[in-house]
Amino acid sequence: MRVKKVDLTPLDPKCLNFIHKKTEHKSGAYTSDGWMLPCCWLDDPLAWPDIDLFNMRDEELKVANNASLETIFKSDQWEEFFSILLYEPEFAPRMCHKKCKRKK
Repeated sequence: MRVKKVDLTPLDPKCLNFIHKKTEHKSGAYTSDGWMLPCCWLDDPLAWPDIDLFNMRDEELKVANNASLETIFKSDQWEEFFSILLYEPEFAPRMCHKKCKRKK
């Protein structure tokens, strides 16, 4: 289920390294409870409800349940997340809007 956010400001997602120089890129985050997330800003209790809407903390995506990180990064959940960031940012998590709002 996707929930449209009020903030329609375009995003400049720092988790997408093909957009940013190495110094501006935000790497993926390994959480203390065993999941990978696109960045550490999403490993915040305030962001968890949005992350759960994308099913990014499903048991099937737990690092311990996968042979490689590549299987996680190529999952439907991750593909949908990045598609939303690029093509439908109005559905992106609030934390993405807070941290990666495009500068004017």
